[in-house]
Amino acid sequence: MPQKKAVTPWEKEFARLERRRRAYQARHARPPESRLDRALEDKVPPKLREALNSAFVKAFDLVFQRGTGLLERTFDAEAARQQFEIDQFAAQLKGDRSSLRVFSRRAGRTGALNLALSGAEGTLLGLLGIGLPDIPLFTGVLLKSLYQMAARYGYGWDTPAERYYLLLLVQGALSYGEELAACTALLDEFALAPCPPEDYDQGTQIRRTASLLADRLLVMKFVQGIPILGMAGGISDALCLERVQRYAGLNYHRRFLLDHRPDPRPFA
Repeated sequence: MPQKKAVTPWEKEFARLERRRRAYQARHARPPESRLDRALEDKVPPKLREALNSAFVKAFDLVFQRGTGLLERTFDAEAARQQFEIDQFAAQLKGDRSSLRVFSRRAGRTGALNLALSGAEGTLLGLLGIGLPDIPLFTGVLLKSLYQMAARYGYGWDTPAERYYLLLLVQGALSYGEELAACTALLDEFALAPCPPEDYDQGTQIRRTASLLADRLLVMKFVQGIPILGMAGGISDALCLERVQRYAGLNYHRRFLLDHRPDPRPFA
């Protein structure tokens, strides 16, 4: 009787990650029902969504064209890369599950700081009744958080291919059901062959991602524009960022395991 092949720590970690990704997709199989959204949807000015969508498009364009260098000055990218090299060497040397989870733990600590920043910024502006002007700040924190996560896993962020991946992460994180599954499938394809589809256009992807952000934050940004009451709307920034970080972490960790596994054969 043939002896059963031992399951490696890398395979166990990959299997655990796949279970977490399936749980994430099951949890977001359909949009949640919000009493607040239903109560306020008729009161939101018709042009607010258009303005919100336009603000997100401009914010992404601004960061990608001129703001990436500024965001990189807000964290030590080189130190993050060096730490990745150390952690990767330890993972290859030890090959245990604890060393494989170091990457997600470091990314989680960095993400917690960005969540605190986003929550404080959104709440303060909500207290003052500032809604739409918050969009560039929120987009900057969102992308900075993803840049830092990419660095923790040894990836870049300032090439057309990696920008596609970042935008797809945001789109997937804010999607539900079949659209979420489709985004996850595209991220999996990219993990195996890191290049965008042949018909990819960055402007189109930015508009698609911005539209989802506008949809998810529409009511909360309307509320955020009301002084004092807007504090509740400001918290939505942190909630949105937390969801993006969680989804991005699952996919970056999976990508890392595929790229650095000691055995080149596919995971079982």
